[in-house]
Amino acid sequence: RSYSVFGQLDFGYKNYAFLSLVARNDWSSTLPENNNSFFYPGVNTSIILSDAIPSLKDYISFAKIRGSWGKTGNDADVYQIKSVFVPSEIFNPWGNLIFPINGVNAYEVGNSIGNKNLKPEISSEWEVGADLRFFNSRLNIDIAYYNKYTTDQIYSVPLANSTGYTVQTMNIGEISNKGIELMVSIIPIQKNNFDWKLSTTFTRNVNKVEKLKEGLPEVTLASAYDIQFVAMEGYPLGVFKGPVPETTPDGKI
Repeated sequence: RSYSVFGQLDFGYKNYAFLSLVARNDWSSTLPENNNSFFYPGVNTSIILSDAIPSLKDYISFAKIRGSWGKTGNDADVYQIKSVFVPSEIFNPWGNLIFPINGVNAYEVGNSIGNKNLKPEISSEWEVGADLRFFNSRLNIDIAYYNKYTTDQIYSVPLANSTGYTVQTMNIGEISNKGIELMVSIIPIQKNNFDWKLSTTFTRNVNKVEKLKEGLPEVTLASAYDIQFVAMEGYPLGVFKGPVPETTPDGKI
């Protein structure tokens, strides 16, 4: 269960400059009671340059620049702060027994151990961009650059079976994402009853595990056979790790 309070203020000046301020606070029951509140504000602004400086329309049909900064919060899935009981399942060579059986139920402690120190995941991001249109809006360019930084990333981390559990949800560390988004569209044919529009997009995102929680050299995201897909500090989120032949100093296997 979650509760939220949200507020927004919008301002405009002469219909070409705009400013929006937002703020939100969430309270989530999936986080520890003493740390279940998280606040995240934001600001967005834009200026239509072609209206602010009319002489620009001699060279460009429309020009708008924009910028924004904000934070977003995220809580955990349910039943992650305390260990819970789950319906039992008995594995047998001839088939599994899944309760309830004949109306009789059975429960056992789940494989996930609770984490009373879980904190909300917070992402901070800023972005700048521009919307440019030329030749009576027959050539349009929309470009944006963003930089996102996430702290206290929430993830279920595998545990050694000797602990009696297999996973624990925890705040694993800090992750950054930087990238560019570009869309270009042209209208080569424009008639009274017919338009032909061509569009293409380009995106590039570079992410990096900036920091892992102390005591976590790496986090296994997925695995199959001897290959693991892991998060390692200083590398992109998700790199393959597997065995390779051992070699001598001169390169012989």
